[in-house]
Amino acid sequence: MKLGFLFLHCSFTFFPMEPVLECDEIKSADLPSKTEEGGIFTCTKCGLQERYFYKGRNPPSNKKIVFLEDCYMMKDPFSPPNKNQFLLLGSECSLCNKAVCQSPNCSIFYTRRFCRSCAEENTEQFPAAVQIKLKKKP
Repeated sequence: MKLGFLFLHCSFTFFPMEPVLECDEIKSADLPSKTEEGGIFTCTKCGLQERYFYKGRNPPSNKKIVFLEDCYMMKDPFSPPNKNQFLLLGSECSLCNKAVCQSPNCSIFYTRRFCRSCAEENTEQFPAAVQIKLKKKP
């Protein structure tokens, strides 16, 4: 099996059954993740619809940014075309897997994205500060 990764200044430390990679700089070794390009994002709570150009954790225009969840992103219509700036539209609820936008009316992020319905159904599972935030209707 041949891998096409390029590592610079790397060293491997092997532990029983689990290698650990320590790298100063990685040129093209992004971990494979499920990505999707293009489509229409629709928030299942408020109905917001926008065309997205990418869904994933690593925006193609900026490899230094890594999100904690797969996000729907659209090109920023207000930035110059050569800047490759983007707007985060939303992501999927980690419980029901429905697409929700970033609006506090539609979702909340606490370690993962939750739609308001799932968050309110599981309020007792969140810390007290988040519970207070959930009780306040935006």
